[in-house]
Amino acid sequence: VIEHLRTIWQLNVTDITGDDETATFNIENTMVALANMPVAIPKEELESIIPYSYLWKNAAEEVKNQTGHAIVTVMGNEGTIVDRHFILSKLLCSILLTTENCIGIYQGQETLLLQRDFYLSAIADIQDHRIPVPAWVYIGIRAANEKFDAYTFGMNSFGKSEIEIIGSELNPWL
Repeated sequence: VIEHLRTIWQLNVTDITGDDETATFNIENTMVALANMPVAIPKEELESIIPYSYLWKNAAEEVKNQTGHAIVTVMGNEGTIVDRHFILSKLLCSILLTTENCIGIYQGQETLLLQRDFYLSAIADIQDHRIPVPAWVYIGIRAANEKFDAYTFGMNSFGKSEIEIIGSELNPWL
């Protein structure tokens, strides 16, 4: 992962401590921590969000056999919130690209459960320093009485208010 961050993303990675189980290091002067967890994400936690993971149609089937996960944390106050999210995204992409059996990304605070290929499709945006909104913010859409509601989870992470649209007659799929 560290070599991928250095070579593919051209990031300055320093102060590496730890091993393949737990490690801390700095990416562009921002401390990150990784922990390999040899246990599955609790079933109850995933069951509550799988019905809302409309971008991952067979999530329930694919996540039921998971046997481990990684905890990834970006710490510190260097740069802006957006800068830290770009570091997190680059780190997550590097993990996905260097770990064969990694099936997706779960960001509990945003209730985001994203399939591996969907998350990796954000690479071009990340490389061009464009915000990959679907990888950072959950956008929920639901039909209600022939109208549509839409809402977000994750805007608070950027110091913004969540968005909620109720009873729109506009078709969100067009």
